[in-house]
Amino acid sequence: MENTRVSYIFTLIRRYTQNVYSKQEAEEFLDSLHTQQKKLVEEEMDHVWEETLWIDSLCGSSEKHKEEARRLLKRINKKEQKLVIRPFLKYAAAIVIFLMAGLTYFLLPDKEKELQARNMVIETRQGEWKSLYLPDGTHITLNACTRLVYPEKFVTTERKIEIDGEAFLDVYADAEKPFIIHTQTMDVKVLGTSFNIKAYETDEQLSVSVKSGKVSISLPEAVFSLVANEELIWDKESDEFYKNKQNIHQAISWIHGGLYFNRTPIGAVVRELQRIYDKQILFEEGVNIKEYIYGAHENKSLESVLTSIQYTTGIQYRKENEVFILYK
Repeated sequence: MENTRVSYIFTLIRRYTQNVYSKQEAEEFLDSLHTQQKKLVEEEMDHVWEETLWIDSLCGSSEKHKEEARRLLKRINKKEQKLVIRPFLKYAAAIVIFLMAGLTYFLLPDKEKELQARNMVIETRQGEWKSLYLPDGTHITLNACTRLVYPEKFVTTERKIEIDGEAFLDVYADAEKPFIIHTQTMDVKVLGTSFNIKAYETDEQLSVSVKSGKVSISLPEAVFSLVANEELIWDKESDEFYKNKQNIHQAISWIHGGLYFNRTPIGAVVRELQRIYDKQILFEEGVNIKEYIYGAHENKSLESVLTSIQYTTGIQYRKENEVFILYK
């Protein structure tokens, strides 16, 4: 029984060095310094002391928790005046290290935890798509020229990521941890659902299309809720919103190599084609074209897409030294 208790203490010490313990466990560890087998604890502390010297640099991170460490050390001193100086100094230093490295993090508010979590950044190039799983099991597919930022671990009460571009997400359901997608101009909040978000900072329009579940969209001056087969389009230039029924398979046709435009400005269409085909497309100098593009297009080649647009809008193109010039 006694060996089991000592083994538990050793486990606590190791957990401290990995930043995974509670305040109650910290108290139990302090009590063990005086009530359990001191010699064995001292030997274990010798090992821990050697292993944790490198954490010294963390000890200046929080005045509040330094003060808590001082109070705990004062308690030890009052309880046991007969401790020899060398073990006591090791206990004191190690406890301060543990408090700074582990308990400090445990007591941090969510915002500070979020800042401390290491961010992962995934970017796609022109003509490139990527598919990956986030730490919570959420599956995400990124369209071309998209930037995704997410934490290595979701450590707060909310799962937050950042997107600049287009992505389809199948969010792992967790009622206690809402999933939030942050863009330059809006936030999308869900619990567990699948949906497409298109939010390129350079585009005139943003859109969210829901396949299943429900999402909440927060914009600077409006909040919208969407359910399955609904889509919201925000035209940033006119500051107009369009909420309508939408076949989600059209909105996510890009995943399977298709193209679909729903009242999309020609400028945004051109940027989309440049992202997909990695080709330069320009408007003829002095030409100001204001058109909205609709419908599905087979993207067998850039020329076939431009020809399809020409039939429906009258916007023509020519090719000069690998550059496509649009005119009317």
